[in-house]
Amino acid sequence: MCRALPHNVVAIICLLMAALGNNMPALAEDDGQQQLQHFFGDLHSFSADFSQTVRNTTGKILQQSTGTMALQRPLKFRWAYRSPYEQLIITNGNRLWIYDRDLEQLTIKALNNSIGSTPAALLSNDQPLEKTFHIRGDGQRSNLSWVRLTPKKPDTGFELIRLGFVRNTLSVMVLTDSFGQTSTIRFSHLQKNIKLDHKQFIFSPPPGVDVIMDVGKSP
Repeated sequence: MCRALPHNVVAIICLLMAALGNNMPALAEDDGQQQLQHFFGDLHSFSADFSQTVRNTTGKILQQSTGTMALQRPLKFRWAYRSPYEQLIITNGNRLWIYDRDLEQLTIKALNNSIGSTPAALLSNDQPLEKTFHIRGDGQRSNLSWVRLTPKKPDTGFELIRLGFVRNTLSVMVLTDSFGQTSTIRFSHLQKNIKLDHKQFIFSPPPGVDVIMDVGKSP
């Protein structure tokens, strides 16, 4: 049986990728909005370590994980979990590969069939962010400048996405879903617009791996 992905990880992946592909709107003179525009406006690639915490509506921790990620325009992404178990997620923009080392299992999906009704699905088109989200500054807390992205359509599966910036660098993403659960991603050692090895975004399964195909029509 395929082990479940950490909460909302595919939506998080596609949200980041989509931000690379959208023209940033002219934003108000809010510090958080300025930093949003500064960070994503000229972004071509970045890599970082991350920690992810999922909490329920009462604040109880449901899941914690750590790993590394890398993103390259156009639409290439690598998300590697180190703990609590090793799992690798790679996309070239068309297909999504999910490799679970412990289970020796690889799932291959068409990317557009994997994101479902999420902000990622809305963001994956060519429209700028303000076409699908209400964007406004959300003040400063914990030494971060915050921006709120609220979906304009009610059937996205998400209520709110919050991005926290420090010195024009993305530091935290917080996604609140329709059930009130929150997934908080904290980035560290982030490097922006660096040259990434294209081999990071190519995956060949090791011998003996169980391969599950769920690609639908080929893109």
